[in-house]
Amino acid sequence: MIVNIYELAIDVVNEQPDKQTIREILHEEYPHNNKGISLPSHRELLFQDLLNLGATTEMIFTTPETTITREVREESY
Repeated sequence: MIVNIYELAIDVVNEQPDKQTIREILHEEYPHNNKGISLPSHRELLFQDLLNLGATTEMIFTTPETTITREVREESY
């Protein structure tokens, strides 16, 4: 869904510098190497880092968010 939002933004924005900024954000979120092969996303890297630090998959999925995380998430909408 996020990719669709970025693609819609690219379609509706008229200024080339703005389009380029959107493209750069999209490519940072879903990176590819110089051969076009997909690399792990920021989310996938974060998940792996948490596992490497000793968290279990269950802990990652079931630990409640902190108050500050909830506030930031709610302010984003």
